[in-house]
Amino acid sequence: MTPGGGYLSGANIFRDALVEVVRPLPFGGDVLVREGQVVDPDTVVAHLNPSGYLHFVNVARELDVPFHMAAGCVVKAEGEAVRRGEVLACRPAALGLVLAECRSPADGIVERIYPSGLVTVRAYPIPVTAWVGGRVLEAGTSGRVVILTKGTLIQGVFGLGGERHGRLFVLPNNRPPPGGLPAGGVVVSPGPAGRDLLDACLAGRAAALVAPTCHLRDLEALGWDPGRPDSEASKRNLSLVLVLTEGFGEQEMSTPLYEALAEREGLVASVSGHTQLRAGVLRPEVIVPSGGPPASRPVGPAPLRVGRRTAVYLDRNCGPPRLRVGSAVRVIRGAHEGSRAVVVELPPHPRQVASGAVLPVVVVRLEDGRIVTVARANVAATEGTAAGETAGHGGEDR
Repeated sequence: MTPGGGYLSGANIFRDALVEVVRPLPFGGDVLVREGQVVDPDTVVAHLNPSGYLHFVNVARELDVPFHMAAGCVVKAEGEAVRRGEVLACRPAALGLVLAECRSPADGIVERIYPSGLVTVRAYPIPVTAWVGGRVLEAGTSGRVVILTKGTLIQGVFGLGGERHGRLFVLPNNRPPPGGLPAGGVVVSPGPAGRDLLDACLAGRAAALVAPTCHLRDLEALGWDPGRPDSEASKRNLSLVLVLTEGFGEQEMSTPLYEALAEREGLVASVSGHTQLRAGVLRPEVIVPSGGPPASRPVGPAPLRVGRRTAVYLDRNCGPPRLRVGSAVRVIRGAHEGSRAVVVELPPHPRQVASGAVLPVVVVRLEDGRIVTVARANVAATEGTAAGETAGHGGEDR
């Protein structure tokens, strides 16, 4: 429970907040920025593995040719740049066999071609970008770069894709406009994302789509595999970063969330579709910086950690939705996912739920009148408070 007397809800909206964004460097690396430096989303703050990974390609085996002939099949020279998937060597048809090709496993430089047919490709260092505009607070301390920005932070329920950024383009409805969508933009839809809107975003090369809900069948039709969301096929077929603020189905975006995005239309938004639903929960996020980078880290209480890589400094001008008795909520996970309800009790101590875990919970009254107990992380505050609601007693655990 927070000092203000309420619980933080499952879906957070922070307006005009100071937000700390951590860019982890899990294996160390070469930090390229300094403390106090102002960065934009495209600024490379560090290089992972500065010397580059060394890839070994056995051309003789890949082309099925004698080893003494393999070096002659290489079409690149030592020191030449090569792109991932680019032809590195090929077997000439003059050998009387079917033409075969050997492709580069990474972007990099052809470092050495051995007489035995072995080729080494030195991959370029892996760049780590700032992803969000702001001021660098920590540069390489404890294996991370920390960036402080001022703006609006929104956490979704489910997301797909990696990290992108672009200018906000807010739609009045969930249909694509006649003139098409801006390339590289972050599209915001107030209604469910249908197949036509998804197709329009992909055709227009939009960077991201922020919508309340969509149907799983539409994502599967586009080639996304729910069983292997991080596979190369899924990433290639669904190149769009997708953030769902309510989940799956036909729900509309909450009014406060839509207004927060619409007020900032035209500003650059940083969007992350990274989602992890179990241990070490990671939620998709949208950050819209505004007002220029902050001068320094605020003096006072430590920031509230709202994500694995995101923290917010709370003050009287901003703060997350809080759950109180009478708060209107939506169940975003579990057996009652999608249901609207009203909080009737906030137990001060964790309780055991149906899965056997002991978690902080809330007791809510569903629209059909049933009173159930759900994990606090499985509800999200919506606008308004139901009048006449008073504290009730715990019902069945779900």
